[in-house]
Amino acid sequence: MVEISPTIGRIFGIDVQIHWTLILLLLFSLINSLFFVIILLLWVCVFVHELSHSIIALKNNVKVKKIVLNLLGGASIIDTSSIKPETEFQISIIGPITSIAIGLGFGLALVYMNGGVIKEIFQNMFLLNMLLGVLNLLPAFPLDGGRVFRSYLERKNNFLSATQTTAKATNVIAFLIIIGSIAYVSMISSSFVYKEFFVFWDIIVAMFLYSGSQAELQAAYIKKYASHLHVRDALSRNFILLSHPVTLQRVYAEVLRRHTHIVLIKKGKDIFLISKFKGLANKKKVDLIKSLSVQIPSIDYNAPLSKVIDLMASTQKGVIAVSRAGRIVGVLLDSHVESIISLQMSKQAAAESAIPQNVAKTNNFKGSHTK
Repeated sequence: MVEISPTIGRIFGIDVQIHWTLILLLLFSLINSLFFVIILLLWVCVFVHELSHSIIALKNNVKVKKIVLNLLGGASIIDTSSIKPETEFQISIIGPITSIAIGLGFGLALVYMNGGVIKEIFQNMFLLNMLLGVLNLLPAFPLDGGRVFRSYLERKNNFLSATQTTAKATNVIAFLIIIGSIAYVSMISSSFVYKEFFVFWDIIVAMFLYSGSQAELQAAYIKKYASHLHVRDALSRNFILLSHPVTLQRVYAEVLRRHTHIVLIKKGKDIFLISKFKGLANKKKVDLIKSLSVQIPSIDYNAPLSKVIDLMASTQKGVIAVSRAGRIVGVLLDSHVESIISLQMSKQAAAESAIPQNVAKTNNFKGSHTK
């Protein structure tokens, strides 16, 4: 299985990954050396921006899973399942502050520089970092400003209500971006290709904001309605666990005997899922881990089920091993977990909507009785 976000390094115990879309952008920028340098420096600054989030998170004892750099910027994958509003504010606000500080640093250097290519690069870095910092202050998900805005709203509202309000603000901003871009290109006299590209890019940004708001909203609903569910409530015991080394013939024999296609191989503390079977039945020797398997994460038997969604999203794995007292006792499948959470959310929502009606019926009955 090809990792779409390969790890390029590790800092403060945090994996740093680069998405394939950014790799394509860097390759494309090679057509012009100046453009390549600006793009490369910009994403170095984006990395510092994301690293600042991670450092503040670590200082507040919040787990940081990884940093991912992509075409639209970057993301610090942080465990926000039990984070306090004031902590979320600190983690979120530091990013824009860092970008603005970097921009001001380039701007200050410009004062003492003569003309030339270096000055042109510094001018671009000044403008781009200032823009990155200011735009990230917009009260929209998944931007830093959206989390800052939500943490502020949580002072007087619950987490779900604050998330709902921020999601609505995000949708308004996304709509205004599209309308504003259309109005802008209708007033300027430029090539049709430029206008198309400008509107197309703004639509991508608007979709990015909308999808981010929906993801945050879904996570908030899960946190509210499925908070009492645990990993043990959704695990499946229909799996095969084998120890490394193991032959392919042994794997096939176990699959036929146990009637399941979920085969795990344990190698030390690492767990691997066999993801390929087709066309390999006649091979006598094959490295199952290197050729047929992908490493999967594990989670504790008693962990909240809401953490599973974050873990699956951050690791891009649809299967997770479940451990209890050091033993693998089950697996979690993304489709099964989503079904259980959706069912629970539906039950809770139905129960809540029924309460006012029952109360109203009771009050009416009492009122007519007293008459």
